[in-house]
Amino acid sequence: MNSIFLSTEVLVGLFVESLLILTLSYALFQGLLILQKTKLASTREVQDALDKKSYLVSTLVSLAFVVKVLLLVFFTYTLDELTHIIPGAMCVTGVLGTNQYGTPLFLLKVAILLSSSLWLVMSKKDFSKRILVFLVLYILIVSEFILTLSFLSNISTESIASCCSVKYISEDNPIPFDLSQVTLVQLFYLFYIFVMLSIYKKSKLFLFLSVSAFVYIAYYALVYFFGTYIYADAAHKCPFCMLKQEYNFIGYFIYASLFLGVFFSLIYIIFNNDKYMQKRVSIVFTLFLLLLSVNFIISKVFLM
Repeated sequence: MNSIFLSTEVLVGLFVESLLILTLSYALFQGLLILQKTKLASTREVQDALDKKSYLVSTLVSLAFVVKVLLLVFFTYTLDELTHIIPGAMCVTGVLGTNQYGTPLFLLKVAILLSSSLWLVMSKKDFSKRILVFLVLYILIVSEFILTLSFLSNISTESIASCCSVKYISEDNPIPFDLSQVTLVQLFYLFYIFVMLSIYKKSKLFLFLSVSAFVYIAYYALVYFFGTYIYADAAHKCPFCMLKQEYNFIGYFIYASLFLGVFFSLIYIIFNNDKYMQKRVSIVFTLFLLLLSVNFIISKVFLM
């Protein structure tokens, strides 16, 4: 047996994921059964009973999706703990890079988290539509579990992992389109302005395009510019070390604000366009910008 599976964190994570899949399997079965019976319902009493049962199924799925949010945080914590037994791995980046399954798995987990969160917003929509969306999410979650097993099974505790010290020391420019750091930061603030303008203009298409561009540029700006000020080390370019205690867990606040910005933007674009959702989008993206900018501003203004 791979020694990775002897880790307490790994065993707990897999156990909870297994229970979650069993719960979602039961919910999916009951949901499909409700859809079939709804078509055959002959009396108002039968329909009312099915409506109550569909409410219970929706509540069960909603609770399961809330657990998925916590599991992503726990998964990140687990990867950080695995650095103690994987040679050369100093943070989550090193563990994810031990095989070809790591990065796709993490991206899939984030996509499922975002999709599950959007499903929760659909709680008042037609049950038949929600159950179909849930079916797609269920397939993704099962695929994620299989990919997790493949990832963990292929982690070696004997080979040296490529981590920050190796991965980011390169003569090649890792920033897309061969952009300089100055241009990258300029685009970061420019696309933020575009996001704010799209909210002001109430243009959903403009908001979608500007948010997509902003998130894409924001990741590289975070890793290759703002992150170095968080670490106070120009050579330290890692998207995960900022989640650690020595950096006051600021990474959780940074990524949470970015996620909420994308989440609220999609709610606004897909479901409604009320002014309260507009305010939420502008507030969380502004918070994200401030969290990234504060260390840079402090270092330039007060530590010159």
